[in-house]
Amino acid sequence: MAGFDFGSFPGGITDGLGSGGSGGFGDLRMNTSGRGGVAYPNPFFDGAHTYLPATMKKLFKYCRYYFLTNPLVNAVCYKMASYPITDLVFTSEHAAVEDKYAHLKDDILGYRQFLVEAGLDYQCYGNAFVSIHYPFVKYLICGNCKHSEPVKQLRKFYQWRDMGFVLKCPKCNSRGKAKQKDIALRSPHQIRLIRWDPERISIQYNEETGDTQYFYQMSARTRGQLLVGKPHVIERIPSIFLKAAKKKLALKFSPGQVFHLKRPTLAGKDQGWGMPRILPVLKDSYYLQVLKKGQEMIAREHIVPLRVLFPQAGSGTSDPYTTVPLQGWKNTMEEEIERWRRDPNYMPILPMPVGHQVIGGQGRAMVLHQEHRVWAEQIIAGMHAPQEFIFGGMSYSGTNVSMRNLENEFINYRTETQGLTNWVFDSIGAFMGWPKVDKKFKRFKMADDLQRTMIYFQMNQGGKVSDHTLLRELGENYEAEQRLKRGEGRRTSDDQRRMQVASAIAQAEAQQVSQRYMQAASQDMLGGATPGAEARQPPPEAAGALPSPGGSINPENAGQAPAEGVPQEAQSPINQASGAGGQSMNVLYVAKRVSKMLDDLLKQDPKTAYAWMQKMKMEQPNFLNLVLQIMQSKGGKRDPLDPNQSPLPSAKPPRRDIGSAIV
Repeated sequence: MAGFDFGSFPGGITDGLGSGGSGGFGDLRMNTSGRGGVAYPNPFFDGAHTYLPATMKKLFKYCRYYFLTNPLVNAVCYKMASYPITDLVFTSEHAAVEDKYAHLKDDILGYRQFLVEAGLDYQCYGNAFVSIHYPFVKYLICGNCKHSEPVKQLRKFYQWRDMGFVLKCPKCNSRGKAKQKDIALRSPHQIRLIRWDPERISIQYNEETGDTQYFYQMSARTRGQLLVGKPHVIERIPSIFLKAAKKKLALKFSPGQVFHLKRPTLAGKDQGWGMPRILPVLKDSYYLQVLKKGQEMIAREHIVPLRVLFPQAGSGTSDPYTTVPLQGWKNTMEEEIERWRRDPNYMPILPMPVGHQVIGGQGRAMVLHQEHRVWAEQIIAGMHAPQEFIFGGMSYSGTNVSMRNLENEFINYRTETQGLTNWVFDSIGAFMGWPKVDKKFKRFKMADDLQRTMIYFQMNQGGKVSDHTLLRELGENYEAEQRLKRGEGRRTSDDQRRMQVASAIAQAEAQQVSQRYMQAASQDMLGGATPGAEARQPPPEAAGALPSPGGSINPENAGQAPAEGVPQEAQSPINQASGAGGQSMNVLYVAKRVSKMLDDLLKQDPKTAYAWMQKMKMEQPNFLNLVLQIMQSKGGKRDPLDPNQSPLPSAKPPRRDIGSAIV
């Protein structure tokens, strides 16, 4: 597999804290002259200094132990690793490229979760080693006929012997050791990010040139799985791992195939490594553990008291031990205590007083919680974390110095993660043949920094700060927001234009409908009909139809003014109406003609005349009133439609026979 080579650990590899322990903390001790004496530490150090690890690999074991068992160390590492992580944003000229990288980040790599895990290595060990595993297919090649097939398809034809594949070729039936070939598979769905255990990494660092070489030693578990030949391991592991396991050699990472995140450290022999965050607080953690052990013994021996009961003398001359049988007294007291436990309200009655004594129970006065608190704060401070960051209660305005230190710590960590991000996605993009994209984390800021945000907003409102600066403070891209605003403006303008056009069309249609109805109402007042209505109405001779009382009245003969017969009270300022075609019609003249025709019709066919008047009363009441006024002015004051003004006939009507009766 590309990215590895064989190598053995050279003598110059710095395993940490001094080469092979020389020059490490273990050498800072006093020389003792007595035989069998104990090597006490230097008087400038304490007893815990004796047990400090001499190599970096041993220090990593302490780091892992305290991370898993110490709540303070665990909380600091977790919060420092996860809190500054923000969303990763890709920027490209093509949206399809952005979607492709976003799919790789979220659905394939799970990059945000991976950053947290790599951050735990970085915060705990001070070092994190990351590489990229590209998918490949392992092929077995027959040594005789050179036939090759994927190893998964040849599972029935090979045997695992001596860290190699012994193949019975399905093509030529020859049996022999098969060659292996790993062919890369250009597919993003099987790409994985690998975190390497720092305890199995060794570094060769050249202090003069700054060159660094990285070596990896396989674990005993992986080597054991290769020895027994588990199919899911030997078929998927790169061939170079099989060769390294067979030769018992370490693997050397090729240049550029591993990314090393490391915390800053002092110049010296350990310069190739990052300094673990736990190293400065190892001795304090040891001292806190001593306090916890003491607290445990106090809790076990002094918290629960021992109560002793005994018979007490009633006076100075009486001795209950000589007058009372002690065994009987003991049995009686046990029975009374048992009754009291069953019934707390029970009151025993005894013939003599009972004495009691308490042994222990002073554990509360011996509790060391104040000392625990002091040393816990000491450990948190030694790990470069504010107290409020772990115990809560931190605010941006309350602890500016602590927040600034913490922010600087996060900025350095984000710089490391940005470099890792560029390396990961540029490498995968080159492997897949994808174009490069700009990669940027959303701006990190303390979540409690609300006051500063409000200050920027007020300055922007006052014209002191540009919109670009305000959006940058909020973590937004100015150019992207401007593009979004222009798009939203165009959509809003289009919506308003469509609404205005629809409103104008609706108003025009409403005006047309209103004009048609006004025209129809005007013609109804004149007793006429809408244009074209004559073609739809049945002829007057049809059954049930009423003949027009006014005869033929049209705009041509309705424009003349009446010469006479119009009463004074019938005069009205509205004496004309617009007829069809815009021609003027004299309403009074039309009413006079209708009144004359109704008079004639009342004499000839009263039934039809009254039917027309009833119809006009329902449809054209105003016009009918005008006609009745004209009729009353000519023939008297009687209203033809008023039953009170129409007297009953004096002569009885002739009787009808049965055949002419109306049923």
